[in-house]
Amino acid sequence: MLEQLIPVITQTTPTEKILLLAAQTTNRSTESIFTEEPVHTRHPAHYHLLVLVNNQEPRRAEELQDTLEGRCRRLAPVTVIVFSVSIFNNLLAAGHPFAVRISREANIIYDACQVQLARCGKWYDDQYNKKESRNFFQRGEEFIAGAELYAGRNQLSLAVFFLHQVVEHTLTGLIISAIGYRPATHNLGRLISWCNLFTSGPGDIFTSHNEQEAHLFRLLQKAYICGRYRDDYTITETEFSALRQRIRQLKFLTSLQQ
Repeated sequence: MLEQLIPVITQTTPTEKILLLAAQTTNRSTESIFTEEPVHTRHPAHYHLLVLVNNQEPRRAEELQDTLEGRCRRLAPVTVIVFSVSIFNNLLAAGHPFAVRISREANIIYDACQVQLARCGKWYDDQYNKKESRNFFQRGEEFIAGAELYAGRNQLSLAVFFLHQVVEHTLTGLIISAIGYRPATHNLGRLISWCNLFTSGPGDIFTSHNEQEAHLFRLLQKAYICGRYRDDYTITETEFSALRQRIRQLKFLTSLQQ
């Protein structure tokens, strides 16, 4: 499957290197009249890739991530992190722990062999990630206060926008704390996918296993734009209460991991 994904990526953008960060798998068990014990198999379910692109690529990283993930989706679910090769090499030279760990441990599954990765420098500020993640967690707390204010004034569309910001900032804080990477996205699905690199907690809280759960998550996702600017965006008190309960679960999970 990875071999099939590589040309999709390289034909979309001038690619220097592709590194495999993680491969999520699903386990299947088959009970049969022909075997005494169940047959267990594992299948790749989701890939996490780092794509280093040519410095001349004009598209923003987030735009390119959306394009790559959309084109890869017909083959397999993929979450992509995009850097220009020069920016990633600057991080390596500065000893940034996120880049250094990838350089040392990730498998290179494609290499155009045009640019070498820089030597890893020494990271001097051990408290940087903790401080930055703490800032995001604190902002999340402030957005909770905003959500309660607007809910009390019966402005649920604005209140759920603040809940979106609680989730966005909390997930971003978790990612920074765990892997040292600060994502620049408002897409909660992508943030949850990155959290899956180190914990299943957020994915378990915001599941989409049935239509009701999927509907709630769509309401939360749409709130970033529609909750502020669309008059036809509506959410019921029951739906808001259900989302509020999930935010409580997320905050409890965060308190355990800080």
